[in-house]
Amino acid sequence: MKPIFKKIPSLFKSKKMVLAPKITGEFTRTDVRRVSLRLDKDNKPIHLGGGFHDVYLGNLIFNNGSRKRVTIKRFNKGIELLKIDDATARKYQKVINALRQIELEHDATFVKRKLGKAKMLPKMGMIKADFGNGPEWVLVSQAFVTGNKSKFENATVRYNANPSEFTWLLLRLGEKGFINSKQISMVTDVFAHHRESSFIPMDIDFATVIDVSHRKTKPEVAHDILSGLKEHINLTAKSDSKIKNNEYIKLFNELLKHKMHPELKELLLENKEKYLIE
Repeated sequence: MKPIFKKIPSLFKSKKMVLAPKITGEFTRTDVRRVSLRLDKDNKPIHLGGGFHDVYLGNLIFNNGSRKRVTIKRFNKGIELLKIDDATARKYQKVINALRQIELEHDATFVKRKLGKAKMLPKMGMIKADFGNGPEWVLVSQAFVTGNKSKFENATVRYNANPSEFTWLLLRLGEKGFINSKQISMVTDVFAHHRESSFIPMDIDFATVIDVSHRKTKPEVAHDILSGLKEHINLTAKSDSKIKNNEYIKLFNELLKHKMHPELKELLLENKEKYLIE
């Protein structure tokens, strides 16, 4: 199978384009010529994994001829809730733009972390590409791979590997309004665990149910954070409710160690017992 690459003339010129001015934070969209899929020795696209969607290894090709290895998430399985049209792509890009503003703090576990540069979200952006079957929206992201294999250990993070980092990320996502307790199943599996770096929120399909223009009140934020904490433990801890609640309390206490608005901390303390697992 020979790859088919097609440059879409309006990709970087249209006013309707939903890419951020810098699609990955380091280069402008006018620098990019096209995105392509990498092929294996059998001339087939290199599949890295996926759930609702498929993730492939690819290249981002620049106008100067250079290229960068990336992952390409294709939204092509026909699930209506996760359908990617222009409006939905715009939602994804808004979430990406907002999360790319959040800088990671010091964590003794990750000695190579560069403060001021390390972001909560990897470099990524929405791009309209054509792999031979017509234009489609894809999520192009910084590649975390060794050879042709993903460096991510699994789809569901082991929060007990680093409870401080996990609760810090949960708190910051909640503060920014990126946890929606009404669609909690969409956000409890946000994190992937990277073997060499950190917990990284890669699975941002929750973008379809998040209104980034709505600023939540602190009671809403507290509710969403505690709902997310409870649900994550409920789904990942293989034990009875007593043990799960012990895990909940441990992570809750870890959560309170992080800097946050005093009113939010008070609300978390007031509502802690309401989210114990039955």
